[in-house]
Amino acid sequence: MKWSRPIGDPLGLTTWQFAVGAIAATLGMLAFETPRLELWRPEIAATFAFNVVFPQAAAYALWFTLMARVSASTAALGTLLVPVCAVTASSLLLGERLGTLDLAGFALILGGVLLDQGVRSWIAASAFRRPSPPAT
Repeated sequence: MKWSRPIGDPLGLTTWQFAVGAIAATLGMLAFETPRLELWRPEIAATFAFNVVFPQAAAYALWFTLMARVSASTAALGTLLVPVCAVTASSLLLGERLGTLDLAGFALILGGVLLDQGVRSWIAASAFRRPSPPAT
């Protein structure tokens, strides 16, 4: 059972998270980069929307959907799968072969996720089977 839920409207929380993240990213960009975001060019605006706006909106929608159904620690395990998906997708798009170290890394990540989920289900099952103390 979840012991903590985000307080407030998910859309409002998402908006605040986007705002705080955008401010932090902008400050970092201004401090360490030469800003050159030419959003007035249609191809750059389309690329920005495709690679930043739409994936972020989908990610937050998925995150809050998961948070409503499972614990935060279980939902956070999905973030471990990001490198696996990213490297696999980039290798498919670029026509590169995955190396032995890539596959070993995937195995470690997936093994960790499976181990965590197995331990969680074992703990839940043993708690379910544990007899309740006698009423006094």
